[in-house]
Amino acid sequence: MKIFKYVFVGTIIGIANIIPGISGGTMAVLFGLYDRLILSLYDLFRLRNILQSLFFVFPILLAAMIGIKLFSSIVLMALNSYYVATQFFWIGLIMGSLPSLVYSFNLRSLFSLYFYEWLALLGSIFLLVGVDHFALDGVSVDSPTIWMFFGVGVIAAASMIVPGLSGALVMMILGMYEPVLSLIDRLDWQMIIVVGLGATIGGLGSIIGIKWLLTRYQRMTHIIVLGLILGSVPVLLPSWKMISLSMGSAIFTFLIGFGLSFLLSSYKKTI
Repeated sequence: MKIFKYVFVGTIIGIANIIPGISGGTMAVLFGLYDRLILSLYDLFRLRNILQSLFFVFPILLAAMIGIKLFSSIVLMALNSYYVATQFFWIGLIMGSLPSLVYSFNLRSLFSLYFYEWLALLGSIFLLVGVDHFALDGVSVDSPTIWMFFGVGVIAAASMIVPGLSGALVMMILGMYEPVLSLIDRLDWQMIIVVGLGATIGGLGSIIGIKWLLTRYQRMTHIIVLGLILGSVPVLLPSWKMISLSMGSAIFTFLIGFGLSFLLSSYKKTI
């Protein structure tokens, strides 16, 4: 039964990695799997608890890759045709899980934070909003080289693992979002392997760093993760003019996302 839950969460993680402004790491946190996923990937890297870690990690990663391939065109269509409704679905997904998230991080409430913890929380929110401010919409590299695909794999994979930091947004900033999606669409395996090699290196580096932080500074790491997730909301939020033109659909999809994440987060201890 658990494997079906892992496949479901993995698919959501894959879809989230396509959308600028949200990350697969955020989805893993929302469903209560982030810490375990990082520790399991680290164990695989160190060749420890291999069978137990593979049983947990493999279905999630496989479903994430399938989700990226199967849903990339659907997500792009939804973003192009129903941008406001799609963004508000993800905002609802984030907001609905926040109470459970604060509880699972053993923070009791945001009012229980110390002053320096508030600084870390607010700093991580403003950091993410600042990164989004420098995104260059519509700018794309015309003829990317093999080293550019490798480099974007390193950077994007490292950012995808950090909750709240969108790998897709980072690719947009670098002008590589459309070229990479185009590779997936036309199944250019040579370049996909190059991006994959870069992603492996970037992902391993990020996993080792985050595992070290979770082991030594778990509470502060969780606070920064929470700040990055909260910072995703203004990044995802469309302009007020766009919202006013699609208010009904925005409220509807927000409620669907909110209700879905609230229900799933209520049962995440069974995952």
